[in-house]
Amino acid sequence: MSRRIFARVSRGPMDKTAVCVFPWELAILMLVHNGDVEEVSIEEMATQKEGVVKVETQKLKKLKNLKADYPPTLAEQLELMCYVDPEQDPALDPQGEYNRLVEKYGMDKDVPFPVATRIYGEFGSGAFEAKVKEFAEDSIALPAVLKKMAADQAAEDALDEPAPAPKSARSRPRQGARA
Repeated sequence: MSRRIFARVSRGPMDKTAVCVFPWELAILMLVHNGDVEEVSIEEMATQKEGVVKVETQKLKKLKNLKADYPPTLAEQLELMCYVDPEQDPALDPQGEYNRLVEKYGMDKDVPFPVATRIYGEFGSGAFEAKVKEFAEDSIALPAVLKKMAADQAAEDALDEPAPAPKSARSRPRQGARA
């Protein structure tokens, strides 16, 4: 299963932008931004005070009905951003992911083909699939905040279930009644 990472992209002397991308996008970002890209840990991102405008929440199909009793901390929000829903894992569809990169990063400024092709070659070469598999792990633990939200939701659902009816209220066939 894949996982996103954070990178800091320097777009100029006054502009350093944090982006949440898949690990195989770092090479493309390095080419596009002339090497001014560095990987940043969640812990480092969570301690930054300046420049954090908003953190976009990820829409998780299976867990969309979960709600938190408290707002997640910045570190928990960042961890959620890195989490990839197993049904939406690009490792399951490398061709689709390659096409997404071609559309996202467009054409190379120096040569007449897409940036993704310049880094990984044509999709049929197998280089991109190998890179995606290199970063895809067999299993990644569910972020702690999602585990807590799922446990809270399960406990709430258990409370909402109706209690079984008492024996006296259960329907019994009357003696002598015809079926």
